[in-house]
Amino acid sequence: MISMVAKIAYKSKITPPDGEILVQTGLGQGVLKVDENEIHLAYIEVTSGNRVSLLITLREVVMRRVGDYSLEMRFIPGESTHSEYITPHGFFAMDIHTQNVLNTLKAERGGMLALSYELDFGSHKTQNLMQIRVKNAEEK
Repeated sequence: MISMVAKIAYKSKITPPDGEILVQTGLGQGVLKVDENEIHLAYIEVTSGNRVSLLITLREVVMRRVGDYSLEMRFIPGESTHSEYITPHGFFAMDIHTQNVLNTLKAERGGMLALSYELDFGSHKTQNLMQIRVKNAEEK
């Protein structure tokens, strides 16, 4: 397994039915580990302190987020999965309809993971695009 200390920049674009786009961005620091079958990315969000981990295989991406707002999301292109979003105010059931996954992550140089998906909370749906850019922490 090859690993590197990584700098992470993430961007999430959320489009609810009313069309008012919400964009969230942030930075993180963590570790990228790559072997022949899996990619593991674990980082801490700088502003919130939340811990995020991703497991990327040829078939799916599993994202876990732990903090004030916790969740586990499974992204499988062309399929729907179920999850719960846990907040200080309670939990919300949701379905995740994954449209596309683009992964260019490499062990020595990082890369990008992009996820395109719909979140369905029952009475409320949003279109989402998440991009996670990873680079070697030793690079300027």
